[in-house]
Amino acid sequence: MYPVVVLYYFCLLSLTAAVSGQANFARKELQRRDRYISYDAAVTRGDGLLCALKDLADIPAKWTKYSDVIDQEWEPDVSDVGPGSDDATMRHALEVLNVEEDDSWIEWIAEHQFDQHAKQNPEYSFLFSHKHDIIIMQSAYSADPPIKDKISRLSDMVYLAWKQTTPQGADYRNPKYYMAANINNPSTVDILKKIFANGKKDLEQYHEKGTPIHFDDKDGQALLGSPSGIAAAWLLINHRTDFKQKSMDNVRVFGDNDDREMLILVFEIIDLPPKTKKRSIAEDPIRVQSHGHQPKHGSRRRSDHDSSEDDTFGHAFDGHFKAESDDYSRDAWMENKY
Repeated sequence: MYPVVVLYYFCLLSLTAAVSGQANFARKELQRRDRYISYDAAVTRGDGLLCALKDLADIPAKWTKYSDVIDQEWEPDVSDVGPGSDDATMRHALEVLNVEEDDSWIEWIAEHQFDQHAKQNPEYSFLFSHKHDIIIMQSAYSADPPIKDKISRLSDMVYLAWKQTTPQGADYRNPKYYMAANINNPSTVDILKKIFANGKKDLEQYHEKGTPIHFDDKDGQALLGSPSGIAAAWLLINHRTDFKQKSMDNVRVFGDNDDREMLILVFEIIDLPPKTKKRSIAEDPIRVQSHGHQPKHGSRRRSDHDSSEDDTFGHAFDGHFKAESDDYSRDAWMENKY
């Protein structure tokens, strides 16, 4: 019996070391490619995104037609999915949000082999319920290297898929929640570890009660600026024609203390008061200043980028943007050295 126990623990330790080794390798690889984002950098980026959301920044997306998805030879697999989830964390999160697991759910999955030699071609998996106004990002892998002349970003794809799958009589323009599930990218995982490691916040309490972390809290800003939050922000910023006064107010964290590399984030989408006037970046690009301050007279403000999107990872930025270029698209903006 003793040798069996020893062998069991040896195997368990070996497996733990292997998983830890893979995570460390991923972090080092992202750092080498300058795509890993720290907690402090995520706070700064989240602050800039929050300014853009509050100001209803409008940066029109390049891709707005679902026909572009088909023309570029994506092959989406769309299916109705039955009620119920085998993920206990997700089921609990939906219960806290008062979202039913009924027959209103649609699953949308697609991947594309843009480049057979690429390290990673883009692939995405979503769950939608237009009845309950919720978008769930099940998994997302950005293209590596990034693709700039094709649809490949998470925020572009989730918008097109969400709009296309709208049932008759439903309104895709009023999403209430954006859920990022199955989070395992090193940047967001490390940010979450930092948030719940200092003793000020208890993960079990936030999980059980669905306690929101508001964006006036630096931890909330860090999650908004994390790879798992930026796509949610860009979804609204890139599609003001549809999402009008939509902004975000808070994020909830669901998960198990014993498995902090598979947590769920839920961003709540709200409507800002009608008196807030949106401003088109294309018409009058102005400068978003960090820390939520209003710009001085004559200054220009803009909002953030989602790295490559990055959806997965992104460059840190300081909340300030240049406005010299005549091309105010996200792609050109991203390439500025902030």
